Amino acid sequence: NRWWRTSATLRSGNRRIYKSRFWLVSTPNTGRIGRSSVPAALLVVYWAGCVYYAFSPTFYSTWLLENATVWVCLAPVIVLYCKGFVLRDMSYFIIFVASIMQTVGGHYGFAHVPIGDVLSESLGLQRNCFDRIGHYVCGLLAFPVFNAFFLKLHAPKWLLCTISIMGMMGVAASYEIFEWFVVTYIDNMTAEEYIGWQGDPWDAQADMLMCLLGGLTTIPFACAYFGGKSGRELD
Repeated sequence: NRWWRTSATLRSGNRRIYKSRFWLVSTPNTGRIGRSSVPAALLVVYWAGCVYYAFSPTFYSTWLLENATVWVCLAPVIVLYCKGFVLRDMSYFIIFVASIMQTVGGHYGFAHVPIGDVLSESLGLQRNCFDRIGHYVCGLLAFPVFNAFFLKLHAPKWLLCTISIMGMMGVAASYEIFEWFVVTYIDNMTAEEYIGWQGDPWDAQADMLMCLLGGLTTIPFACAYFGGKSGRELD
């Protein structure tokens, strides 16, 4: 039984390296062997951007709320990486893009990000579209979720796809509920900047839809990217 042999090898403590199509993924017992330097580099760039956009934000409360969300989400990713649970570079790149967009949105306010105004004017839209793009990118986080389950579960891809999409939609809905909870305890001006709804009564639903579209976009790509039948193929 392949699953049993793989699990037994993992439990045995042997210093084995498991191949992940484009680069090597270390098990917890292999230390830093085979790890890519990309995640660390992306983390450094993110913190540099975070510090840069911490100066003179539109509202410090909005900046703190937006970035605190990122920090809470990054913490377990960093801890797992240090413990040896390593995802692929593409997964970390998507996490980086989503994190830096959240930081930029926190600095300007999602309704006032300059590049969003430029895009909206070019596309003939009535509202700043940066927040919609941000939620779409958050939907792309289904890729690293798929990556994580792919490495840990011996399950068919259709099930991994379903889990990834449901997980991302659960996160999107929870975030909208969190926004509603937060704005009930802060002043109206800060709430407007934090939510960035721009007068749209269906803003929460539209944000969740964009997250779903992002997930549906990335899941077929994830299936093709990972290939094979198991994330624990021996080198």
